[in-house]
Amino acid sequence: MKVFAVIVTYNPDFDHVANLCKVLIQSNCNVVFVDNSGNGGLDKFSKVAEVSVLDLGTNEGIAHAQNVGIDYAVKQGADTIVFFDQDSQIELNFLSALLAPLVIGTPKVVASVFFDAKQGYEYPSFRFS
Repeated sequence: MKVFAVIVTYNPDFDHVANLCKVLIQSNCNVVFVDNSGNGGLDKFSKVAEVSVLDLGTNEGIAHAQNVGIDYAVKQGADTIVFFDQDSQIELNFLSALLAPLVIGTPKVVASVFFDAKQGYEYPSFRFS
């Protein structure tokens, strides 16, 4: 499974996205940062083989930025794309657990549960069929 994570950023905390990136790479995931702020702050990642930085130059909106990331990942041969935001924190086994129900060639959507650490609140999940 060739997995790409698309992470749209807007003036992110560099250390925070670096930690997320590190865990994703350790999970055999390619990382695509789509910089929606135009400040070039993610250039430090450009030397990491598993990381691509796409700088939009300005805020184009999250949907456009995600579509740019999707297009890039597909052109690189991705068969699975996951989305994270710049504030996401995951553990090393998270990605493998999230992707376990997927079968290549069978369309499926999986999602994690969102936990608001500041409020101590887990948002409800929905199941679609």
